[in-house]
Amino acid sequence: MSARGGGKPVIVWSRFNRGVAIAAWVFSAVIAISLLFAPDARYLTVLAVPVALSLLAWAIYWRPRVVVDGEAVELVNATRSVRIPWEAVTGVTTRFALTISTEKGRYPATGAPAPGAYGTYAANRELSRDVRERAVRPDSYRQSGELEGTDSGEASAVVLQHWDAWSRAGGRRGPAPVVVTWHPTAIGATTAATALAVLALITLP
Repeated sequence: MSARGGGKPVIVWSRFNRGVAIAAWVFSAVIAISLLFAPDARYLTVLAVPVALSLLAWAIYWRPRVVVDGEAVELVNATRSVRIPWEAVTGVTTRFALTISTEKGRYPATGAPAPGAYGTYAANRELSRDVRERAVRPDSYRQSGELEGTDSGEASAVVLQHWDAWSRAGGRRGPAPVVVTWHPTAIGATTAATALAVLALITLP
């Protein structure tokens, strides 16, 4: 998980997700170049495939992020953004991804996924011996998604730090609206590009 801040807001995103996005863009570029040099001009219609792949990589893997400031935590996902004021937060979990709980629901952050088996192994290797010893104690057990060096673990640390600072400054839980903003442009563009890609493939001569 990488972070940008220096004050507020603090923006965190998944290094793994962005790596997947870059790989998808490189693969798309290779496909596009191959099609441009294809002997049959009819194959140019298949350019819709790398375009769709690139847009999906941007929407699903590159764009998602977690934005934290002194007033709220915002989860920017592929199809919508959710801004949750600290007053509404009741808990933070990381079982499958960073998830913010409120009295009215739970909101996962696709920009902070929990690690897989290898990610958990790599994060555990980074822990010092004394940290590992504390981690096996019954009163200090941590799930893999909470480990330092993982996307969900580092994002949750930032969220918890800001939530704690807000509480120490006198913040109290209370009724506060959770603002959900849909991304119609991203949804429309990726849907249209995917449909054109499918159409190009099924009509390929």
